[in-house]
Amino acid sequence: MLVSQIIHTGAKFKFSGVLSLAARLYSTVVDSATFEVQPFKLHKLDDGPATSVSLTREDALLYYKQMQTIRRMETAAGNLYKSKVIRGFCHLYSGQEACCVGMENAIEKDDAVITAYRAHGWTYMRGVPLVGVLAELTGRKTGCAEGKGGSMHMYHHNFYGGNGIVGAQVPLGAGIAFAMKYQKKPNVCIALYGDGAANQGQLFEAYNISKLWNVPAIFVCENNGYGMGTSVDRAAASTDYYTRGDYIPGIWIDGMDVLAVREATRFARRYALKQGPILLECVTYRYSGHSMSDPGTSYRTREEIQEVREKRDPISALKERMISKNLALPDELKKIDLEVRKEVDVAVTAAKSDPELPIEELYTDVYKNPPSGMKIRGLEHCSLFLFFFSSLSLSLFPLSLSLSSLSLSFLSLFPLSLFPLSLSSLSPLSLSFLSLSFLSLSLSSLSLSLSSLSLSFPLSLSFLSLSPLSLFPLSLPFLSLSLSSLFPLSLFFFFFFSLYLF
Repeated sequence: MLVSQIIHTGAKFKFSGVLSLAARLYSTVVDSATFEVQPFKLHKLDDGPATSVSLTREDALLYYKQMQTIRRMETAAGNLYKSKVIRGFCHLYSGQEACCVGMENAIEKDDAVITAYRAHGWTYMRGVPLVGVLAELTGRKTGCAEGKGGSMHMYHHNFYGGNGIVGAQVPLGAGIAFAMKYQKKPNVCIALYGDGAANQGQLFEAYNISKLWNVPAIFVCENNGYGMGTSVDRAAASTDYYTRGDYIPGIWIDGMDVLAVREATRFARRYALKQGPILLECVTYRYSGHSMSDPGTSYRTREEIQEVREKRDPISALKERMISKNLALPDELKKIDLEVRKEVDVAVTAAKSDPELPIEELYTDVYKNPPSGMKIRGLEHCSLFLFFFSSLSLSLFPLSLSLSSLSLSFLSLFPLSLFPLSLSSLSPLSLSFLSLSFLSLSLSSLSLSLSSLSLSFPLSLSFLSLSPLSLFPLSLPFLSLSLSSLFPLSLFFFFFFSLYLF
């Protein structure tokens, strides 16, 4: 079998490549290896991260599984969205896995992270299990925000989201970093944003105050080449985003290389704790569109996407490195792939079958652990609102009875024998009576509507101890009766208009 593998491989590669493959097949795995990463570009820094990087077998397997899990998770999310299990916005992280995996493995759990709306990968890396991410996407109670946040608003310990407003998370990140310094904690805050947000004025305000106070902030531009459907060259006069901090030092990183990202983040963390803010630009690529509503091929070619997949894919690059230096065997990595697939499949099943939130949950979690008896602004007058309309409807009830009597009196004036006749044979006087009859019918329906409302609100009034959402279904039958009774009113206006047509 070994010989056949070598012969098969020799048909594709030179003889030296065959010998190298044979040597790897016969050798055992090693505990660590050293790799060279693409040189970093520096701004206002004399020294930068090392380009010679050491990687242990344990870390290599961990990084591979983490990136593969995020890739498989995002594929599952895309399929759930296409099948309409996930609704609303959904921004996939496929292709950018090296950024979050490299950074998370260079910081501490007590360090803080805040990012934009492409947050699924970061949510998983910050400690939320697969079910917590996917169930949040499907709006289930087992989601990390109990199904209330969705794709853009996921949170965890020291993970501040997931933010839907472009660039708004950067000043928040500066504030978190200030809190770290104020509380004398030995931690940093990573504030991530995309190239599409890099021209926001609030970013430069955050840079200024962060440098003024030298807070331990690491600003990270995840430059995937496109802000929605606009390429960076069309959107920015300067695409050297790592220099945009001006007085803040910056580093350019190959964001498709998990080892380069890890080393640069380690350097940035040490720098931020001692000297204040620093800016990183991770040059990466997203395989999907800006969101699921964007096919991603109207402003770039399919060939471009395929070329990145073949030549720069972060998972394939790490896999080739691991195998080339005997950090792992191909069978080991295949086993990890199968494990990841099973884990994601189980999480998908749970995300589709877990219970949805009951309707009463709409008003919960406005505040975390509110004290007993606390009233939420905007809801404290709900009972008074219902009482007001109940009193109003009760006062209208006698009026509705009067209108009913009036309508019946109008109806008695109309000769019913004229109903079979065509409208064209009626005199103007008869048409007037016809209009009055429909007016009376409309008034009668209106009185029925008012009577229904007058019944619905007192009924709700008797259940004021329940939540507003519990009261709503009680009034639905009466409300529907009220709305259905408006149909004759439209008939009246039709026939009143017909009076002038004939």
